[in-house]
Amino acid sequence: MHRFQSFVFCACVAGVLSCVPGSLHAQDELDQLGRTCDAGNPTACLDLGHAYFYGGRGATRDLTRAAALYRRACEAGHAEGCHQLAVMLDGGMGVSRDADLAVTYYEQACDGGFVVGCHDLALMYESGEGVPLDHARAAELFQRACDAGEATDCYNLGVMYANGIGVAADPAAAASYYEQACDGDNATGCQALGMLCFEGVGVTQDQARAVALFERACDGNEAESCYNLGVIYEAGYGVQADSARAAEFYKKACEAGLEDACRGTR
Repeated sequence: MHRFQSFVFCACVAGVLSCVPGSLHAQDELDQLGRTCDAGNPTACLDLGHAYFYGGRGATRDLTRAAALYRRACEAGHAEGCHQLAVMLDGGMGVSRDADLAVTYYEQACDGGFVVGCHDLALMYESGEGVPLDHARAAELFQRACDAGEATDCYNLGVMYANGIGVAADPAAAASYYEQACDGDNATGCQALGMLCFEGVGVTQDQARAVALFERACDGNEAESCYNLGVIYEAGYGVQADSARAAEFYKKACEAGLEDACRGTR
């Protein structure tokens, strides 16, 4: 007969290391999180909120309870808790929909260093959903998120500078933000910068660099860049014409969902 050795299970719950026998159950973990939250640990309140929001860790999904826990986390200074509560208020999940209050909590999240809060608040000002339309304010918030390393928001800023939305039009600034986005592995940023390089807008015209940027974007499943490469290799713009390679790129663009590239798959 085989005998199984007993073991000790150690888990870190909201920064507190607990070692208990291997019979640890999901409810034990939830109870521990609850006690740690009640003791004033905002991360425990956030984690417990996640458990009830997603129905994880053995918890039954309960959006009302999740919202209350996110509120506690936020009030204790956890910026992500403020963001989660804002999302719930914005969407009317577990609470009555309140766009004005959602803005307040998005701002707290952003000011607390949770940059997704800056991004979401910028989108509200950009669309005028729940707040007065304010492109200048959106640009400020995208700037904060971009400065914190959010590549998508660097791209968003590039679009605003390219088109003079909320800021003075500045093709060179647009190129700089697209480059930051591309360096952050945002394929759309690589595509946009590639177009500027190909046309010589805001940067010195450099078709070889444009090709390299389109290839990087195409590798990131940016269909338009795959299509551009098909055109470039078919016509021989800055490269040796190569119909076979052009066909490969048209096929990739088609597979990525660009219908114009699917006509006869070239």
